[in-house]
Amino acid sequence: MKEKVINHVESIFEDAPKTKAAYELKEELLSNSLCKYEDLIGSGENP
Repeated sequence: MKEKVINHVESIFEDAPKTKAAYELKEELLSNSLCKYEDLIGSGENP
């Protein structure tokens, strides 16, 4: 399931400009999304 999250975030940024700001935003969104996923799994949600 983590792979789905990563692929989804990557797809969002496919057409984004290849700038430092866009890269940093993508990395932050990915990090936050994966942390939220781990929190939900840790609280008993199904993957």
